[in-house]
Amino acid sequence: MRKYSQRDPKEYNIFRALFQRFVTRFGYANLYRFTCGYKVYGRENLPKDEFYIVASNHVSAVDPFLMCDAIEKPLAFMAKKELFEGFWKRLFMDFMGAFEVDRGKIQVSTMKTALGIKDAKCKLPWKLALFPQGTREREGSMENVNKGFAVFAKKLKCPIVPVGIIGANYEDRHTRGADMSFVIGKPIPYNENIDEMIETWKVEVAKLSSKEEFDKKYKPNYARRMAKEFNWRTKLWQLWAYMVVFWVCTVPFYKFVIKGRENVKTKEKLTLAPNHVSYLDPLLIAKATHRFAGYMAKKELFECRGLMGAWLRKNILRLGAFAVDREKPETATIKTALEVYKAGWDLCIFPQGGIRKNKRIEAINKGFIALARKGKTDIVPISISGLETYNWNIFKRRRVEVTIGEPISRDLPDDEIIKIWRERVADMAGYELAPEQS
Repeated sequence: MRKYSQRDPKEYNIFRALFQRFVTRFGYANLYRFTCGYKVYGRENLPKDEFYIVASNHVSAVDPFLMCDAIEKPLAFMAKKELFEGFWKRLFMDFMGAFEVDRGKIQVSTMKTALGIKDAKCKLPWKLALFPQGTREREGSMENVNKGFAVFAKKLKCPIVPVGIIGANYEDRHTRGADMSFVIGKPIPYNENIDEMIETWKVEVAKLSSKEEFDKKYKPNYARRMAKEFNWRTKLWQLWAYMVVFWVCTVPFYKFVIKGRENVKTKEKLTLAPNHVSYLDPLLIAKATHRFAGYMAKKELFECRGLMGAWLRKNILRLGAFAVDREKPETATIKTALEVYKAGWDLCIFPQGGIRKNKRIEAINKGFIALARKGKTDIVPISISGLETYNWNIFKRRRVEVTIGEPISRDLPDDEIIKIWRERVADMAGYELAPEQS
């Protein structure tokens, strides 16, 4: 049987390069992009016209294949000899450009193959990819680092590109559903001192694979949006959402009754303050008022993972939503609310802070009052009733009633505004008015 630890540089040709690109780009990358939110950051750090070694932490079995997509260059990578034991596995690994390594005792043929990658003549230049830890380790661990990759860098006189992998372990992918991220760092220059290169790599990869560091540098702040983002495109998306998608999808199941629309027939900006009974409420408010508004949405909606999470995040942003931390609102959220007013839009806030299906108007948050004053807008109480539970019976449409009350002056004291809002919404919705908590 052929030894795949010894491969001729001629085998690293255009055929294997294209096969690897097809499998990784259209297979692995798309699958994990849709299911685990796979993304790549830092491609601009890759050297342009020189050979280099890619060295990353190792946390899952799919790391080598996604690495090929992340680097966007053909990668010859070491693979444990056990992966070459079956015919189909051996054939696949052969076409993917992998070469065998015995982790117990590295053979001279393996080293020759690794050093020969640089001499491969191909229009798509091959690079060498290694996992210095030798096997999968827990995320964040920099233990058991072998020095072989630094030895290869010294012999080949080439830089090392550190890569940090985040969210690729089994627990993140299948339990928490964390986004899978490959973060490419700046190249570590060739150095005659092997130990120094190894220590530099460990520091860089520890930083690149740190979730805290990643969040600081790359995680978008969905709480901060500018006035220019609330533009004609957002208006078109809102019109499409509530006039086409919402109406077509819900009218077979519900009969909507809108009352009090004359209370919002004004050119002045308003703060819309409805009760909250379902996830359909924002679109229902848009349909009921016929006004464009920016919506506060709980930050958890922006943190959903995978394909559904990406789809939800993209579309609620298109519809003019921004994130709020209900436990501790950020300054960015307040600034965005003022940007909504600056754009000439209404601001929609749910004073109850979350969905309440118990048909009771209980204690509410005061934040909407402060924002209304800062935006110099009056507050419009709106009641929604009939959506406390969802209806899927097309033969018995449920009545859903939206009642828009008269605006409440922002100049009234806080306690008076809260009292009026609670009483009006309870009365319009036919809900029980629970005693205020002191």
